[in-house]
Amino acid sequence: MVCTKCGKSIEKGRKYCGFCGAEVSENESTSSKRHTILLAVISVIAVLFITLVVIIMCVDLFSNHNSYTTVIEKELDAIQEIDANEYMEILPKEYINYTLETNKNYNKYDDMVLDCEDKLWQENRSNKKKYGTDFKIVYEVQSELPRRLL
Repeated sequence: MVCTKCGKSIEKGRKYCGFCGAEVSENESTSSKRHTILLAVISVIAVLFITLVVIIMCVDLFSNHNSYTTVIEKELDAIQEIDANEYMEILPKEYINYTLETNKNYNKYDDMVLDCEDKLWQENRSNKKKYGTDFKIVYEVQSELPRRLL
């Protein structure tokens, strides 16, 4: 229990505070129990929240949504479908910005997309000549590269 007058801790069963002499009532005992229960509930909620955050971080860390195989799949799909916008989404923004700044053939991003689409059409046409009209890009990833621990 805690004294409501001076805030010092009081042993259970005492009728008076040993520090200031204030009378201890039953309400103080109930208040102390409520305070203890409230702290316990807050602690449990905090532990559950931290556990949830850790689980979400682990799932995100070990999922393959950012793996290089996903990028390869997107690139090959974009080539097969001649989808320049999809292809451009794969490229890092820094690369796109650098190319736009240094390559005078591109006045804006749309020019770069159009050029990319032309190149995809050319590659697709070349592949059709080499492999026939029903060609399909097929690949197999031989092994995953180990992730570097930070």
